[in-house]
Amino acid sequence: MGLLSAAMGIRNVTSLRLQVPDLPTTLVTRAMTALLAGSPLGRDSFLARGTATTARRAASVGAVFAGGLAGALWIDAGRPVSGLLLLTAGTLLVVAAAYVPGPHLHT
Repeated sequence: MGLLSAAMGIRNVTSLRLQVPDLPTTLVTRAMTALLAGSPLGRDSFLARGTATTARRAASVGAVFAGGLAGALWIDAGRPVSGLLLLTAGTLLVVAAAYVPGPHLHT
């Protein structure tokens, strides 16, 4: 349980430091709220609107849904939860490695 808590804390700090719009630490709640409040139904003028913003927010909510569905299917197939966590950690490491800055060459 402590390892899972540490991983969630690392995820929160990482997403805060990346400062990616509409990829908040409380992903499901805030992304869904921003999507609906920024829509014509919500009409919240404080939130940015536009095709790109709406698409980014919808993709964020869709990614959470897809991840939840994939996890549920994994468990329903009788595979161990530990394998799912390892797969998730591996994916996280690959994505994080893609964002590590390379060496700067001084000319």
